[in-house]
Amino acid sequence: MSEDKFKDREVNTILPYIILSKSEVGNVNSYVIEMNSHSRNWKGVDYIENANKVRTDDLLIKTINKFKEKKFSISAISRFVCFNVKGLTNETLAAYVNSNGEVSVKDANAERAIKLYLFLYSVGFTDDFMRKRYLIDYVINRSKVHGINDVLAKINVLTKAAAICALRDKDCDISSTMERIIDECFKRYIKDKELSQDEIDELAKKEYLQDFDATDIAEFFGEKPVEEAEEVEETEVQEPIPPIIGEDGLSTNDAPLA
Repeated sequence: MSEDKFKDREVNTILPYIILSKSEVGNVNSYVIEMNSHSRNWKGVDYIENANKVRTDDLLIKTINKFKEKKFSISAISRFVCFNVKGLTNETLAAYVNSNGEVSVKDANAERAIKLYLFLYSVGFTDDFMRKRYLIDYVINRSKVHGINDVLAKINVLTKAAAICALRDKDCDISSTMERIIDECFKRYIKDKELSQDEIDELAKKEYLQDFDATDIAEFFGEKPVEEAEEVEETEVQEPIPPIIGEDGLSTNDAPLA
């Protein structure tokens, strides 16, 4: 169709709009989500990205977002952060953000989640394997019975993390095979070290996650650690000695050596 046919036509350049008061809009985040929901349904990643934009300095949100960047699903993140699958959901995250943190995410512990991830990574588990439910479910379930330190004591001496990461569903039951490997490695460690029962009990009491500090957490986020200010020792500045002028008009500082 040629442009000439539209030459004499009036073009309406006014776009329809509605002016709403602040009281009509209510919570801006909820309103934005509601508007977007008309075009497409939000997924977990959308809720996390929105939360990160609204509460950029919130440790919990930063932690959730970092796990998201590592391609963890919201259910996997919930396992790390809340030690269950129902603590962190799209709804609980939205409620937390919309209430400015007044409505808490039940059982959430961001610092523990970071340290646990760093611990498992240091042993040799990959992001790809940790994104699956097997390892974190093993930690959660055994922690309910024996406590987290008892579980981490076994994982800490594991020498076959790479072999566990290579397990495939089609070849075996990953959960039971992983648990068997962890138990075998722990028993072998006890035998090789000839540990007494008291020494084994001490291993189960150690606070393994305390080995990770604020520097490690900062590095998890890709940030530079906050360094403690070093005390600068003040040095005394010696003032120059004024020259003494002799009778010959020369400074004693310039006098020739005898």
